[in-house]
Amino acid sequence: MSAALELIGYLIVSAVAVILVLMVRRQLAVSRFQASREAAELESIQTRLDAIRQERLRSDDSVSPWNGWREFRVSKKVRESEDICSFYLEPCDGRPLPRFRPGQYLRFQLDGIPDQSKPVVRCYSLSDCHHAEHYRISVKRVGAPPDAPDAPPGLASGFLHEHIEEGALLDVGAPSGHFAIDPDHSEPLVLIGGGIGVTPVLSMLNAIIQSSSSREVWFFYGIRRRSENILTALLDQLSKESAKRPNIQFRVCYSEKLDDGTALKPFEMDQTRVTVDLIKSLLPSKNFDFYTCGPPLMMKTIEDGLRDWGVPCERIHEEIFPGPQAASVCSKEALIEAGTVVEFRMSGKTLEAPEGCTSLLDLAETGDIEIPFACRVGSCGTCATTVLVGGVEHAQDPSWKDEPTLLEEGLCLPCICLPKMGLVVDR
Repeated sequence: MSAALELIGYLIVSAVAVILVLMVRRQLAVSRFQASREAAELESIQTRLDAIRQERLRSDDSVSPWNGWREFRVSKKVRESEDICSFYLEPCDGRPLPRFRPGQYLRFQLDGIPDQSKPVVRCYSLSDCHHAEHYRISVKRVGAPPDAPDAPPGLASGFLHEHIEEGALLDVGAPSGHFAIDPDHSEPLVLIGGGIGVTPVLSMLNAIIQSSSSREVWFFYGIRRRSENILTALLDQLSKESAKRPNIQFRVCYSEKLDDGTALKPFEMDQTRVTVDLIKSLLPSKNFDFYTCGPPLMMKTIEDGLRDWGVPCERIHEEIFPGPQAASVCSKEALIEAGTVVEFRMSGKTLEAPEGCTSLLDLAETGDIEIPFACRVGSCGTCATTVLVGGVEHAQDPSWKDEPTLLEEGLCLPCICLPKMGLVVDR
């Protein structure tokens, strides 16, 4: 009887063990099936995303940049702050707009400026990501320099603010410039904008947001006071969505103390400038690509700090802030040798470089020789001039075309060009 009970107990235990083993196997099979199905679904989603991306790229490739000038209509004009306006531009011919690389700029040929007998050419950065129906630029009205209050204000920016309204027509050159990112890449980024120099890095930030990229991004914006902040709505929205976008971090640094009685927002810092020390205190490492656009002094300070930190040169990217304050981008060590003689063939003038002359354009202006320009920093190519005799070197790497290409084509960019003795140019 005892043996029988033991047998029965053994059979019961064995049966329970078999049942448990079967249940575990079934659960594992279900888990494997679910994992396989989820993997298949993810693969399917990725395939669809890749197909959409490829279709987008094919569509973009089919729309080529245009040559020369193309007529655009100002579809909307928005005052962003007390001295910054955004202009939304739609092509009058109704043809598609080519996709641009975030960070690039547009050239404008502005006709009808009071007291100007010829059109004025200027460059303005695109300030948004790509949209199929329009481009956007954001322009700060440039006043007289603080150290020269009697000097004339910005010619082109004043004209845009005062005379260009919705419905106005503008001649626009195709997007160009090398200060740009590929929003589909994954390398971590630090984007730094000072004042209105925020526009190209804002285009980069908006492109990354639009693409729903998981790319790690730190965005720094340096201005004097809160009233100059043209990104309040965007940064407030990003702050609310921070849980959804943990890859995007941002700081707005006001150099002046806030005095409007309101509390600082989590991303705001008063009496603070954007410096490498600040960046080092927040970043997990220096393994980032750094893109900076702003006033020259700010950019030089940041560049020097990044180099001292050990950031490789190839990971430091800059867009020199265009405008009157960039008129002498050459360093004191990069000047035309005093006494250098240059012949301007079309003007019929031969000029000798005075002490402290910073560029061929600077030399031309001492002799009232007119060379059209827009950026004065080697970015737009407006001042490109043919070299007839002699040689030149550029004080910095041009971003319009590589220097070897320029020299092969027999061209120089007077705004950043240092002539050698005996130079003859076709101006």
